[in-house]
Amino acid sequence: AVTVRTTPEVEADDVDFIGTPFDLSFGGHQLVLPGRYSLAVTASGYLPAAVDVEVTRAEGQEIIVPLQRLPGRVSIDTGGISATLTVDGREAGALPGEFELAAGTRELLIEAPRYEDYRTSLAVTGGGEAQALAVTLEPAFAGVSVESVPTGARVLVDGKELGATPLQATLDAGRYTLALEHPG
Repeated sequence: AVTVRTTPEVEADDVDFIGTPFDLSFGGHQLVLPGRYSLAVTASGYLPAAVDVEVTRAEGQEIIVPLQRLPGRVSIDTGGISATLTVDGREAGALPGEFELAAGTRELLIEAPRYEDYRTSLAVTGGGEAQALAVTLEPAFAGVSVESVPTGARVLVDGKELGATPLQATLDAGRYTLALEHPG
């Protein structure tokens, strides 16, 4: 009898010695004739695995099959702000949206024009399970209001005309030189 185990140790849904005319399972053991086979193992939440094995007449033969967790489905909500997702240094796509991410801890970078970059670590459970992440992106811009008495003064920001007073505008974060010119 042969014992088939997995790493990580999970209960297999199916263990199949492909090519054997006789394959009987009982109490966690497989009764298989000696020979070379392809061993296929499936388990819920994991990718199917296949390894080539040789079954001998030796007692207590144990075969360990490594399993890889299925990716997880991660939905990322940016509050409607169009952004780009980078996972572990590789661009993954546009946000908001849903992505298949490999199980394990992932480093996420969310970038959107006129917003601060958002960085976080996310433990992706994998196994085909759905996860949700809602992020609040911090603006890298601000509204400005410029008034003058009398009205109608030209508003210049770093030498470029922005409009005339009274003026409501938005500027990206940073230092600016603001000047007002009145034609009188």
